Amino acid sequence: MNLMITTTPNTKPIYDSRVNEILEGLSQGIRRDQLAERFGHKNFKTLDIYMRRRNFKWDHLNQTYVLSGRLARGKITPANKAAIIVEMMNEPDFDIQQICSTVGFKDNRQLAEYMRAKGYIWSSADQTYRKELQPSSDSLHDWASFIQHYEPILRWLASNKDRISDWIKPNQKGTLPHYMIPGKLTRKTIQMSETLQDLAVTFCTERNLKQHELFEAALIEFFRKQGYEIDNFLEFP
Repeated sequence: MNLMITTTPNTKPIYDSRVNEILEGLSQGIRRDQLAERFGHKNFKTLDIYMRRRNFKWDHLNQTYVLSGRLARGKITPANKAAIIVEMMNEPDFDIQQICSTVGFKDNRQLAEYMRAKGYIWSSADQTYRKELQPSSDSLHDWASFIQHYEPILRWLASNKDRISDWIKPNQKGTLPHYMIPGKLTRKTIQMSETLQDLAVTFCTERNLKQHELFEAALIEFFRKQGYEIDNFLEFP
């Protein structure tokens, strides 16, 4: 079923440049009396007269101008011209040529150019135009401030991502990093509590490790976590 517009003679909306600017201004929250002053009207009442002559009327509830005519199903049309087009396209089995004629466009191409200029994009999935979301200037400013504030730490994280990954990535159970350390093995006697010594012996037995492999890996991990540069001294397998 095609979209039908209920009108009376001479009720077709007239979208001149001033009408479009008035509708845009209202959609941006500018008051009616401010717009009247901007366009040289004595007061908002003369602005109402100007809009009525172009087949618009004031909607007190929504504080904007709407079309004098209504869509077939009794819905009040939106005040913004682009939004009116979207509203018409939301009707089942809309007629694009009927819409073009109603809102004052020669053909679908001219309508599409207007919608793009107003920030709308065509949605093939929805078969209508959707407002293209743009980041606000405030959000862009906030993001730029965030980057500027945290840039030093972000650069540090990026330059140390491999080491950080080694620190926080848990090893699989039963595995221990092995390092090829230059130099021959020597004996070093250290003192530790019996409890810690028993724990080290038990760990090595369960994982089939030599004790020097355990202590070497533990020392290397300790040096790294303390920020001590030791990679130049190591030979990786």
